[in-house]
Amino acid sequence: MPYSTFRLNLSVTSPYNADFDGDEMNMHVPQSFETRAEVLELMMVPKCIVSPQSNRPVMGIVQDTLLGCRKITKRDTFIEKDVFMNILMWWEDFDGKIPAPAILKPRPLWTGKQVFNLIIPKQINLIRTAAWHTDTERGIITPGDTLVRIERGSCSLELFARKLLDFYWKEEVGPDSARKFLGHTQWLVNYWLLQNGFSIGIGDTIADAATMEKINETISLAKNEVKDLITKAQNKELEAEPGRTMMESFENKVNQVLNKARDDAGSSAQKSLSESNNLKAMVTAGSKGSFINISQMTACVGQQNVEGKRIPYGFVDRTLPHFTKDDYGPESRGEGLIDTAVKTSETGYIQRRLVKAMEDIMVKYDGTVRNSLGDVIQFLYGEDDHIEDLKNIRELRDVFDAEVQKLEADRYQLGTEIATTGDNSWPLPVNLMRLIWNAQKTFKVDTRRPSDIHPMEAVEAVDKLQERLKVVPGEDPLSVEAQKNATLFFGILLRSTLASKRVLEEYRLTREAFDWVIGEIESRFLQSLVAPGEMIGCVAAQSIGEPATQMTLNTFHYAGVSAKNVTLGVPRLREIINVAKKIKTPSLSVFLVPECNKTKEKAKSVQCALEYTTLRSVTQATEVWYDPDPMSTIEEDVDFVKSYYEMPDEEGCTGKKFLLGLLRIELNREMMVDKKLNMADIARRSTLSLMDDLTCIFNDDNAEKLILRIRIMNDEAPKGELNDESAEDDVFLKKIESNMLTEMALRGIPDINKVFIKHGKVSKFDENDGFKTMEEWMLDTEGVNLLAVMCNENVDAKRTTSNHLIEVIEVLGIEAVRRSLLDELRVVISFDGSYVNYRHLAILCDTMTYRGHLMAITRHGINRNDTGPLMRCSFEETVDILLDAAVYAETDYLRG
Repeated sequence: MPYSTFRLNLSVTSPYNADFDGDEMNMHVPQSFETRAEVLELMMVPKCIVSPQSNRPVMGIVQDTLLGCRKITKRDTFIEKDVFMNILMWWEDFDGKIPAPAILKPRPLWTGKQVFNLIIPKQINLIRTAAWHTDTERGIITPGDTLVRIERGSCSLELFARKLLDFYWKEEVGPDSARKFLGHTQWLVNYWLLQNGFSIGIGDTIADAATMEKINETISLAKNEVKDLITKAQNKELEAEPGRTMMESFENKVNQVLNKARDDAGSSAQKSLSESNNLKAMVTAGSKGSFINISQMTACVGQQNVEGKRIPYGFVDRTLPHFTKDDYGPESRGEGLIDTAVKTSETGYIQRRLVKAMEDIMVKYDGTVRNSLGDVIQFLYGEDDHIEDLKNIRELRDVFDAEVQKLEADRYQLGTEIATTGDNSWPLPVNLMRLIWNAQKTFKVDTRRPSDIHPMEAVEAVDKLQERLKVVPGEDPLSVEAQKNATLFFGILLRSTLASKRVLEEYRLTREAFDWVIGEIESRFLQSLVAPGEMIGCVAAQSIGEPATQMTLNTFHYAGVSAKNVTLGVPRLREIINVAKKIKTPSLSVFLVPECNKTKEKAKSVQCALEYTTLRSVTQATEVWYDPDPMSTIEEDVDFVKSYYEMPDEEGCTGKKFLLGLLRIELNREMMVDKKLNMADIARRSTLSLMDDLTCIFNDDNAEKLILRIRIMNDEAPKGELNDESAEDDVFLKKIESNMLTEMALRGIPDINKVFIKHGKVSKFDENDGFKTMEEWMLDTEGVNLLAVMCNENVDAKRTTSNHLIEVIEVLGIEAVRRSLLDELRVVISFDGSYVNYRHLAILCDTMTYRGHLMAITRHGINRNDTGPLMRCSFEETVDILLDAAVYAETDYLRG
């Protein structure tokens, strides 16, 4: 091509994050043999199809080719002779043999699947379902044509969807075949698409009359509902949700109504589209667009949500100047403009800090992961938690008993210690089921015939294989334990998949096929071990930094949970890796003991016990009165004051003198009932927290208004004389009032400002039934005080967690904080659907905790390491560090 233009294959754009709107690239010419080797082995495109970040392919068929794959493999796609011959000309490996047509008379026709048969490598066996496959479609030939079945490289059914161009290729036949396959697919499919054509027009977005009527009905219903809500809110008839103000609950309800309307209208629009609709074809193929786009084009755009709320008022009580003031209707709350440029710089800095913190971490020849100082970060890369030895079960008389017992032990251990939630899936280096399937096809195993292996041989072969799968060599107890932990998971999978009964009865493998499977497992396992010298720190830093660049949401409302705000996205990631002392939304997840988590009432009583309640939260109004005659000044109170003075108490209080000021507090009955408090409690607390020379009179819990009267006693003044110091009393009572309202705790734990009840599902492992889902009530708090909450006897301290790392390390120590750090990072990254392999997160967590305290990924953490001055000055505080190094004549050993 003319000028200095790079041409870039479409499949390669996703790892480069490139598009064709003027992107520029730089070319580097390798200068030495070593560099050439590195470029060839590490940076060539085929080697990068599978990304180490999330152990899945980052390249695949995109755009028009993907759409073409969907169209060419449909059941009713047939190709004429002339077009098929031309397609063959695009195929590099064409050997002059033309495949037999699927239909011979009246004229030869080939199916689209036969085009794929040309280019799929012969070693490939695979069954997958397409993304839009439903569970109701069963059997080998599905009604919706959603099953892919490839046997020995010939594709028999199905639409070819993007997922299937996965790394079967790379794994089974090597990276170069994968590259070739992607290239061939593009040539052949694009040529066919050129002959076939595809276009999309306005007609594809217009639903039929009946559907449009239904959509309009949905929208008008929603508008009317919002009008009702507005009138209710204006008349103060709207019930506020717990923990929210009336305004907040109004906004929340309106938002829910409008979002539901959008979803309903959209789903009826989607149902009306036919199979031949071009827009639907693009969405189902996965080349562009989503179902939300369809519903927005066909039905309605819907209410714009920013950070889980409708657009806030920017102008004076309105979103834009041309709306009327306080307009709460749907039209006036459309989309505003949000600045995303700020976030980019922030994530860039986070990524740089991560890289600087972990750049010197590599795998050494003894298998440990260390940094440039030689500190051990991990004993094995990606090691799994150390678990007590499985009790040794060798001495049982019978091999089969031992086999069954091992399987039971595995199952118990998996359920109780590893996959405690019951929905985890873990990436392991070898896909055993696919290997077995390949063996059945390659060795032509007849599943109707019995196998020729003796069960003993199968058990022994698996045991021997496990002994050969060495990660940590060495006979000393530590090495043996490390070896056990490293291969624990893989061993469980191996024993359960290749159990003697399954080999003989389910797979019916011949001896030859079984030996081949065992050999393949070993070679794949050894291939998958990490190579010494691998710079895993940089890989980890990039793998965590990249999703951070994609995060745009700041905070997010949990729907339905009363206003528990959670910081997510970039701000939360920054808090975690800066080890922030003050975090925006500190919170505990409190689990209850089995006696309390079954019913809401019991959970509610724990909630009341934990929530910090001051007098202010139950007070309706306070007043200071000038009250010379207690009996008659305030008419409402006459009854209970009278009854109080008629019965002298044990101190003979009637004789004492009072000052003339009176503090009168009216309490809010609803709040009192909600917090399960009564008047006597409050009076007792107030007499305790104030001095002796105050008296406190209160009326009955059942009275119309709940009143608390507080007076100051005055012993000094002689009897009968009125004391005229009311000005000072006034000030004194005011002070007492403010003190009581803010500082007088009625019950609860300090710093726990709000407690929300929520209903959740938890998986529990049961020895007989496997995982069972159980429902239970749990609590979420705003504010943290882990130690005090864990001490409550109704709280299950083993499961209660805090999102405030500094508190976790102070209360529970370094191992707990490492786990907590891992969980928090996972939540932030997986919140928007990204996935990062456990190893990268583990390296970051270990870097931050291996010294026994939390090392922040900032200049205060990274630059406090005793690495060389040059390495430290390359991060931050350059001049200061170099100056210090010069003053103290430091040596740099250039290890970093």
